[in-house]
Amino acid sequence: MSKKWLTIIKIVVACAAFAFIVFRIKEQIEKGAGLRITDFKLLPMLAAVALMPLNYLIESFKWQNLLVNIQRLKIWQAAKSVLAGLAASMVTPNRIGDFAGRIMMLSTGNRAAGTMASFVGSCAQMLVIASFGVVAFAFNIELPRQLQIFQDNHLLTLITLIIILIAAVILFFNISQMAVKIRIKRIDVLKNFVEAMGLYRAKHLAMVLTISAVRYVVFAIQFYLVIQSFGIDLDLLTGLCAIAFIYCFVTIVPTFALAEWGVRGSAALFFLSPFGGSAVAIMWATIAVWLINIGLPALAGAVVMLKSANQSS
Repeated sequence: MSKKWLTIIKIVVACAAFAFIVFRIKEQIEKGAGLRITDFKLLPMLAAVALMPLNYLIESFKWQNLLVNIQRLKIWQAAKSVLAGLAASMVTPNRIGDFAGRIMMLSTGNRAAGTMASFVGSCAQMLVIASFGVVAFAFNIELPRQLQIFQDNHLLTLITLIIILIAAVILFFNISQMAVKIRIKRIDVLKNFVEAMGLYRAKHLAMVLTISAVRYVVFAIQFYLVIQSFGIDLDLLTGLCAIAFIYCFVTIVPTFALAEWGVRGSAALFFLSPFGGSAVAIMWATIAVWLINIGLPALAGAVVMLKSANQSS
């Protein structure tokens, strides 16, 4: 698919997401529903904000581990690299700029390998998100009526998802060996990725997946705390399952970083509305999560990039 068509798809997705949000909020307002100030609970919000440094400390530790065979970084250097990547990702489609921002802190000769290391980390996080999505589906919580066909065929769908997930895990751990057999290295686009994967042993990849899983748990709990703070009262299991579906949706849908909160918002409305949450409250919660985990850290990353640019000039 050409870049032109991919850009068009992303614009259409973003517009559709915002249109869906406007429609649902308008629908709620017409019914007299909204967010009352008495619905807000400060303590869960403060807890979610307090978890933000832990979220990025875990990501920095993962980045440090991904670079262990490329360039040794101290944890504070890895943190600066992660924040710089987040800032760069804000102005690029699907956060592609994250690679460029992260490698700014690396030596010039290590930047190509660092780009692929970042890609390996992203693949690990996506695999973890998909795994939690499958686990959430296994609990068979209520799905929106548009997805009722999957609930009606729950066992068949679950088996299919498990098979796909197992295949993805096997590929993640064995892509270097498989590449030799199927001559995938002849495909230039994948050549560097395959070579980068060759830098990691199975034990190392398992560590990266474990760190990614711990990070997922942290930001899922943050999301749950935030929706609780806005008066969306869900039990822990239902809330975490719905959040898993939201993150799976956001991960697979192409969009721009600055429009991501809109896509997240539409996904949150889609998966949380069946449980009675106010559309306005869901949107406020989504914006708050975006600001806590992306917006504010991205500002910190912009400061890091500016300081780095001044030092190098």
